[in-house]
Amino acid sequence: MRHRIYYCLLVFVPAFIFSLVAPVFTDDASAQVRLRIPKPGAEPVRNPSPTAIRAQPAAVKNAPSTSTSATDLAPTGIPSSIIIDDGFTFFTLHNKKDYVGGKPLSKGWSLVSNLRMAGPAIPKRSGYKIVVKRAGQALATVRCEADIPAIPPHEVGRVVVPMLGHCYDDTQLVQGEGKFTVEVHFVNGDDDSELLARAYEIEVHKVDRVRGSVTKPEPDAPEYYISRHGEVLTSILYLRPGSSRPYVNDSSADTFGPNMVEIIYNSSTTDEGMGIGGSTSFMRCTVDGQKIELKDDKVRHYRPGHRYYQEIYTDRLAPEFRQGSGYKDEINFRQYFAVLPLTWGKQGAYQNYTRLEDHPGRWECSFREGPNLVRTWRWTVRPDVIVMPHPEEGTGLNFFPGGHLVETEIPPGGSFIDRRIFPGAVQAGFIYGHRWQTPEGKAMAARVPAKGKPWPVPSTAR
Repeated sequence: MRHRIYYCLLVFVPAFIFSLVAPVFTDDASAQVRLRIPKPGAEPVRNPSPTAIRAQPAAVKNAPSTSTSATDLAPTGIPSSIIIDDGFTFFTLHNKKDYVGGKPLSKGWSLVSNLRMAGPAIPKRSGYKIVVKRAGQALATVRCEADIPAIPPHEVGRVVVPMLGHCYDDTQLVQGEGKFTVEVHFVNGDDDSELLARAYEIEVHKVDRVRGSVTKPEPDAPEYYISRHGEVLTSILYLRPGSSRPYVNDSSADTFGPNMVEIIYNSSTTDEGMGIGGSTSFMRCTVDGQKIELKDDKVRHYRPGHRYYQEIYTDRLAPEFRQGSGYKDEINFRQYFAVLPLTWGKQGAYQNYTRLEDHPGRWECSFREGPNLVRTWRWTVRPDVIVMPHPEEGTGLNFFPGGHLVETEIPPGGSFIDRRIFPGAVQAGFIYGHRWQTPEGKAMAARVPAKGKPWPVPSTAR
């Protein structure tokens, strides 16, 4: 059975990602974005009706990149007016098993892809072709048509067209574990031509499992998952304009409002970390080493529902697990987003939040849950561009305008939300195979502490 789910909630502004971007106006009927040259006293963003598709405004200027290095993830064929948001990309696996003679057997796994692209004129019925390869050999191919909103003829070329897809095909199965290349191709809806947008890398691992009774355990089919240990430093600060949805589209929290600041970050999470985000979540900040008093310090924390997965290894090998409950060792990965008590531009309803531009300089903010330090984030604010891009952004990575990679530091020994931290994976790269290419990025990766074992282990190897 072929499952394909298409949806469109967010929009990119690709052609101007490194140029001056003006306020954008949403239209209730069409999910289009109209670009204007910025002027003093620009008009505010109009709020579309709740039932309309919300276009993603972009009213944040982006500074020029600070590096010109090439990257192994760089687009190789798509037009410069179309971008893919590397910060949005999220892969998971769908496991499939069968029974032969009453015994469970793994039939393999299929890739589930969450991707977002946009351009000023994307033809109707355009989409993605995703190819999973190993050693250059194609093992699975999935083609997904995106949901492209209709555009009036007089608006063609003047609006930004979204193309967002969540799709998989459970007949396209891959066997085994290890490193695989995932090619993402843009499929032109006019002529079915295909252009390579990205070549990501995923690292697949498995967990063995046991089933049956205490006295007669037997092997269960293994489950496969993608390691996200390399993403523990992938934190994206996003200046979210009014009337727009969060950076992660499956987040439906009531955080809509003018000019919010949110951050997306990652963890291989403990049980305690699952519940982070209570009334004791808050933030402390300094600018150029001097403490600033935030008007409000509370952090509102959310967990996108579709950006989390776990697998559980089980066995009955050690003597103490040959009776009673069996041994379990869980591994999971979760992506969080938090709304920070900050704002930018016109404050609107959030005048009680601290405005970034009022404090230019080098920011350092520690995110805490009660007495526990969870993460420290650093970025630079300049009045003309608000947030300066991280140097790694100049190595071929793309983020939605207003989104920036920020320096991330994990407390020594890891925080209470971190179950597993694997420095070797972090130092090897991030965002599905992008290698650290700047001194700032490499230094950040070198500071990552180790915690726990990278992978589940048998009960006899604890």
